[in-house]
Amino acid sequence: MNVTQNTYREGTQYFEYLLCTPNGYQPEKESLPLMIYLHGVGSRGESIEGNFDNYFLSCVEKTADEKRVIVLCPQDRNFYVWNTQVYFVKRLIDYVADKCNADKTRISITGASMGGYGTWEMLLSFPNFFSAAAPVCGGGMEWRAPLLKNVDIWAIHGEEDPTVDVSKSKKMVESINKNGGHAKLTVCEGVGHNSWVNAYKKLDVFDWLISKQKRFTDVFVAACGEGGGVYRYTLDNVTSEMTLNEKLEIGKPMYLAKNGSTLYTLLRDIYPNREDGIVKIDLSTDRMVSDRKIIPSYGKALCHLIVDKDDTIYCVNYLTGNFVKTDFNSGRTELVQHKGKSVHPTRQEKEHTHQCAFTPDGKYITVCDLGCDEINVYNKALCLVSKVSAPKGAGPRHMIFSKDGAFGYCINELDNTVSVYSYCDGTLAYLNSYEMLKENSEGVTTAAAIRLSNDERFLYASTRGLDTIVTFAVENGKLTLIDSINCGGTRPRDFNLTPDGAHLVCTNEGGTVVLFKVDTQSGKLHPTGTEFEAPGALCVIFA
Repeated sequence: MNVTQNTYREGTQYFEYLLCTPNGYQPEKESLPLMIYLHGVGSRGESIEGNFDNYFLSCVEKTADEKRVIVLCPQDRNFYVWNTQVYFVKRLIDYVADKCNADKTRISITGASMGGYGTWEMLLSFPNFFSAAAPVCGGGMEWRAPLLKNVDIWAIHGEEDPTVDVSKSKKMVESINKNGGHAKLTVCEGVGHNSWVNAYKKLDVFDWLISKQKRFTDVFVAACGEGGGVYRYTLDNVTSEMTLNEKLEIGKPMYLAKNGSTLYTLLRDIYPNREDGIVKIDLSTDRMVSDRKIIPSYGKALCHLIVDKDDTIYCVNYLTGNFVKTDFNSGRTELVQHKGKSVHPTRQEKEHTHQCAFTPDGKYITVCDLGCDEINVYNKALCLVSKVSAPKGAGPRHMIFSKDGAFGYCINELDNTVSVYSYCDGTLAYLNSYEMLKENSEGVTTAAAIRLSNDERFLYASTRGLDTIVTFAVENGKLTLIDSINCGGTRPRDFNLTPDGAHLVCTNEGGTVVLFKVDTQSGKLHPTGTEFEAPGALCVIFA
């Protein structure tokens, strides 16, 4: 197990934290559970060195490699209680989860004494976020406990605890279960305040925490039609029920990208006859909040963005045909202008950059140019590394990669195909293209979105015109069309698979958000009957 000391900063506020990762962990190739530990009063202070000696860490060190789990241990240096720092802790968790490519469906939390109280408060503040929790010798506000009826909770407390009475845990668990929950409590007979010895050494708490999967998924949708905005839904992964929680009216949002607790949002037409822009939305509280600060995109028809782990933004402007790198805080911006055209008389009369994507090794960025029938590969300094030509008239729109980096899959908007490329260290090589449409398909149809299933056995792609989502079987970079289903609306601009792979949410430009159930064995999609109105729905992501 590797233990590193790190610092997370936001202005003048910062946390030191320990990050424990299993030996041989490669975040670009695997996604592991994340476990958060909140220490007790005795470990507070300026120095994080005391945390190296805490009982939890000494126990988890022995099993982390075997369990294949990432462990985050923040240090309370300010001599505050955790309950007063929940939003800052949440932003740290989001940051580490993204940095380490943690499995977002398996983020659990535990803590002892002051950390037990902090664990309860984190749960109450973010009841849909954690997959499971094990508060040890702590307590909380039992009148709020019904919020936790759908969370897997195992509370542990010493029967003879002189510092935090066992009734604190009992009241929380009783309140949860009285309201339909299923929390459990282990009272350690003859044990005082140090019930963490039982929790972390004698009981199978680690296995239990790691085994649990998050029940709820936050769904964010950008809708740029009249009266639209950014919508936040909650999806119950067990019952397939989806509910609208809130809507943030913020102009004409086109696309979304999340980094840590921040949702970066593209806005169209914010400056009359000028460039589009980017705003940030804070997700660290129970409501979406934006200060509405806008960074210009230095181009028109801003259509796609990605955000690096250091918050550097890369984006593309379709009409202007450029690729832009910007620092949101300083406003410093660099750009590359594409030049060229291809064979389609109206859609490829000039350059049209449509998407940028990180390569799996994290070293490069691909840019699909629909107008030039090219995919360019840049390093992060915007220097061109290589380029590859797509089939003439194809119109490369969006590219995704296999997790091992061996293959890239590009959906071509104009000829309704998916092209497969081999990839190695900044270089793409064209292999083959596969038709998305069945024979004798009629009418004007343009391809839109592309995604891989979590196990990469299936590839999904959408078509506008026929308004379908097609399913390909994937085997060693080769595709076989196996299914096609109506998208449940018109013009399926985007869709996405939930982190657990069990559902697919489709955003239709015609103004609907539609939920499908995924058969993970066959890859086929099944309508759930759940549909929401969202004018001009264009993009969907999860948190």
